[in-house]
Amino acid sequence: MSAVSQGAARKKSSDLAVRAYMHASILAVSDLSTINPDRLRLALNYSTFLFDIAEESDQACFVAKRAMDDAQAEVDSLEADVHPESMRFIGLLRKKYVS
Repeated sequence: MSAVSQGAARKKSSDLAVRAYMHASILAVSDLSTINPDRLRLALNYSTFLFDIAEESDQACFVAKRAMDDAQAEVDSLEADVHPESMRFIGLLRKKYVS
């Protein structure tokens, strides 16, 4: 909705989306490991929303970098193989937002 709305409607839908993303992020941080594919997907989607829709590039980069750094630290500490989907999302976060 935020992507196609204009004016007050865009602001309202964007604000609602930010609240939903923030709530989902809180739940993901408390309930999912840093390398869980759903948690990484959420971080990628939220950072994309922040960058493309909310036009908050600094915040978008912060969200992506934090998720990527946290996940990479866990990957580095594990001896077992990490789910390929998790590695794919870590790579997407790195490629899209981190220089």
